[in-house]
Amino acid sequence: MVCAAALAWAWSLRWIADDAFISFRYARNLVEGHGLVFNPGEVVEGYTNFLWTALIALAFAFGVPPGIASVALSLLALIAALLLTTRIGTIVSPRRTRTVLPIGALLLASSYVFVSFGTSGLETMLAAALVLLSLERALCGHPLQAGLAGVLATMAHPDHGLFYAALGLALGLDGRSRRELLRFALPFVTVYVPYFLARWGYYGSFFPNTYHAKSAGDFYFSQGMVYLLVCTAAAGIVGWAPMFLTGLHAQRRKLLGRFLLVAVPAYVLYLLKIGGDFMLGRLLVPLLPLLALTVEAGARHLVATRRFPCAAVGVALAATSALPLRFLRPAEKLYHIADERTFYPIERLHPLRIDSPFTAWSDRLLETFGEGPNGPLTATGCVGIVAYRTGYPMLDVFGLTDPQVARQPVLQRGRPGHEKLASPAYLIERGVMITDQIVYPPEYAKLTEVQPGFLPLHLVGYREDLVRSLRAVGQGGLADMPEVLRAYQPPVSDPARVACDLWFFEMYYFAHQPPQVRKDFVRGLRERGTLSPRAADMYALPEQEMPAGWQRAAAIDFSNVDLRAWLRAGSAFDRFPSHAPAQGQAGIAGRVGPFANSFTDEQGDAAIGALQSPPFRIEGDVITLRVGGGRDADRLRVMLIVDGHDVAHATGCGSEILGRRHWDVAEHRGKEARLMVVDLQSQGWGHVLVDEVEVWRTEP
Repeated sequence: MVCAAALAWAWSLRWIADDAFISFRYARNLVEGHGLVFNPGEVVEGYTNFLWTALIALAFAFGVPPGIASVALSLLALIAALLLTTRIGTIVSPRRTRTVLPIGALLLASSYVFVSFGTSGLETMLAAALVLLSLERALCGHPLQAGLAGVLATMAHPDHGLFYAALGLALGLDGRSRRELLRFALPFVTVYVPYFLARWGYYGSFFPNTYHAKSAGDFYFSQGMVYLLVCTAAAGIVGWAPMFLTGLHAQRRKLLGRFLLVAVPAYVLYLLKIGGDFMLGRLLVPLLPLLALTVEAGARHLVATRRFPCAAVGVALAATSALPLRFLRPAEKLYHIADERTFYPIERLHPLRIDSPFTAWSDRLLETFGEGPNGPLTATGCVGIVAYRTGYPMLDVFGLTDPQVARQPVLQRGRPGHEKLASPAYLIERGVMITDQIVYPPEYAKLTEVQPGFLPLHLVGYREDLVRSLRAVGQGGLADMPEVLRAYQPPVSDPARVACDLWFFEMYYFAHQPPQVRKDFVRGLRERGTLSPRAADMYALPEQEMPAGWQRAAAIDFSNVDLRAWLRAGSAFDRFPSHAPAQGQAGIAGRVGPFANSFTDEQGDAAIGALQSPPFRIEGDVITLRVGGGRDADRLRVMLIVDGHDVAHATGCGSEILGRRHWDVAEHRGKEARLMVVDLQSQGWGHVLVDEVEVWRTEP
């Protein structure tokens, strides 16, 4: 009856998390011959549930859809967890108290936090059931089977290795059971070690990519404490404490007590250390059955010793966990935690459809670009449903399936697993076509925005094939860039804005068009007098292309500077030249080798200062350079100083993507000059980047 009630409740709460679709995609790619990968050709371990993914792949191979397979397996694991909890409670109870009332199972079956993971599409319930099976087999004197179940639990989720190790230690603390340790450890040697070496060799990494994405090696006790308090309150298990302590005391000299005394503190400390999880109660699921069966053991101990009033009060307190209280409202995110079930309810199990905006989003993508691996490379923060349903090559902006993003330092602690973010520079470098991130500064974001479904998407580059597909399905909201350029009126009073407009047009539009399109636009600016003829000649060419009729006369090579000749003031350029982004700085695009960077490891944007080059003679007509960072023409600027005067200057565009600038210096040819970089801005985007300073002259 308890199992039936729990099964019915779990079915009424049925859901499949977005993260579950990551495993579904790995499983499908494996069955289709691409290997155990997220994107074919990219060998990255973006999952931590090998056994679960393998079971889903097996279901795929036999034609069972992953939605049905995952829900069925989770519901079976829920029943197994309830039965095993009752079985263990019976084994450890005094003989004369073995009644038909399964107190532990009743507590679990009435726990919203526990039963809500009776579906979810995740390995959570399966891994918890395997931990219980390992304990039950050990209590029954079958160490080999116990070891195998513990190893399988670890292969379902690596952190369950804590329970396996704790059970081994508990066995070893009993002199009579130490001889069983060898059989308990045998599955680890014969099953887990070969599996681990195989996955290490396949993925080339000791830890899964998710370990790095979630910064599991760091300490995040502040959030871990919040997670533990919120989830404990949501599960209502504070009332379990008296009976749990009673049961722990009663079992302290037995295998169960020794196991609990090691496993519970170790697992709680681990949970606190990593900062918990973003899913309400997920990391408590393997712990709840252990606590519940110990509550039952405590109650039976009191009954056996005829302390009936104490037993009744203790059980009544424990039963308060069944009160229908909800700590988090549906679709609410509080303290970086959410009841994910309320985000992803199952609308239809077969064919699988989740009642989520991401389902509608993927519908629009499929309608626009079709299905399959030839779809546009898409970058998003909720990569599961969209990636699985579309089959497109996909980049997870939080790094679960991307090793470079996953290994970034955490800029600011926040929601576990969602603290690292692919930079706009990295999205461009990877060739992303569509993303839910804003790649360009806010003043240009509206020009890149498309609206399939609930969440604005942005084109990274204005490619005609993408635009045609969007317009074919009625996505007329995308800005018509040819018309934008025809109507463009350069703000002549704001040359910094003109430079940034040209940078944006280059990155977003011209780089994806035939060269003549750029030339025609630049010719119009030249005719209006916005650009000088010499600067227009440079702008009219694709980046990095050698202009015909020009030759490079000189360059400031940041890879070979005499630091004694460069003057520095303040703290902004303490590590000049820079060879990589500073700590806490997003990725930088458009640089070549070392560069000047006023963002520092210690102070970030708060650093201020100035950098001045040694004198050089202007032996040309145009100086080109690449500039990035914040846009503030007064306090963030690169200047050309001639005869003590600022004759040309540039600032960034609010982006770490460096853009080219061109200074017409023909009238200063033959004069001595200095390059000065100034950072007097200490707020957000208070830094400047400079690279590739070159002097050009027309060939004689």
